[in-house]
Amino acid sequence: MKLLAFDRFPDQPLEKLPRVDLMVDSSVVLPGRPLFLPPVAEQYDIELLPAVKISRLGKNIAPKFARRYYDTFSLLVRVVPHGVGLSTSLLVAFDSSVAEGIFIPFPSDPVIEVALDGRVIARLTADRLLTDETVALAGKYFTLKHGDIIAPCRLTTGLTAMIDTRLTASVNGEAVVDLKIK
Repeated sequence: MKLLAFDRFPDQPLEKLPRVDLMVDSSVVLPGRPLFLPPVAEQYDIELLPAVKISRLGKNIAPKFARRYYDTFSLLVRVVPHGVGLSTSLLVAFDSSVAEGIFIPFPSDPVIEVALDGRVIARLTADRLLTDETVALAGKYFTLKHGDIIAPCRLTTGLTAMIDTRLTASVNGEAVVDLKIK
């Protein structure tokens, strides 16, 4: 399993050669498990990553067919060390840096509403996420396999990860993340 997180915000165009963070399976904490902050930094910023899970094998996928390759949606919580002089890959791909939410059927609603701790932080549409385009671009360079996760953009939360706090996030009112930070 691999996780590809595109380094862009909603509404930003997808670059021809975008910056993409590749994270390995040890970076991901499964739903229901706590996220332990390693002693890499004193402070961690929290990002939310809207994500889709790949449901079939694919390579060189045309954007118009990309929707056939995913059917579930969730949010990922990523912690990024604040003010540490490591390379970018080490900042985002260390062990247990991303908490996976529960994947739900991809919303058919034209608008995906994302709430964090009960406060709506984003209203996203498919054209803002560019999900089909990012899945197609990822399939140009990687063979996409069942279980791979594609995060087409990131949302800043303005929150700092603090030990012994609970973080919840929902999509269209359905809870997908309930995370204890330790």
